Amino acid sequence: MKKISVIIPIYNGCEYIEKCFSEIKKQTIFDETEIIFIDDGSKDNTAKLLKVIESNNDNVIVVSQNNMGAGIARNSGITYAQGEYISFLDIDDYYANNKVLEVLYNKAVNNNALIEIVDSIGGVYFNVPIDMNYDDKTQNFHILLKKLEYFEYVQMQTG
Repeated sequence: MKKISVIIPIYNGCEYIEKCFSEIKKQTIFDETEIIFIDDGSKDNTAKLLKVIESNNDNVIVVSQNNMGAGIARNSGITYAQGEYISFLDIDDYYANNKVLEVLYNKAVNNNALIEIVDSIGGVYFNVPIDMNYDDKTQNFHILLKKLEYFEYVQMQTG
């Protein structure tokens, strides 16, 4: 079993694929990570680029579906996820350093957490139960969720 499944919904984002994936490959636990790209009905060259990446990497899964939005694409990714934990990443985002997933995973395991949150530089940690009143809309957080028997991603609006 992989430690983490990173689910990446994508719609017409072929210009971001190579940068996003190259940054994920820099993660210290990349070999213990499963990458799931959900092509949400893209009309550009997304499917073609993703198939090349999938054919060259044993830990990459590409799923194609009709366009249904990022939330449903994330839920689709969850059904394919085999990792102990789940992380979501948007195709135009990347991890701030090469240890983000390792730090998240180790903190989650050490705290026996269902949810682990770390800021983009790995400096602020929260684990469930969370009482978070964080108001800085400019801060990027990476969230790791424990994969349970029944799990559904619910997209929340912020501010």
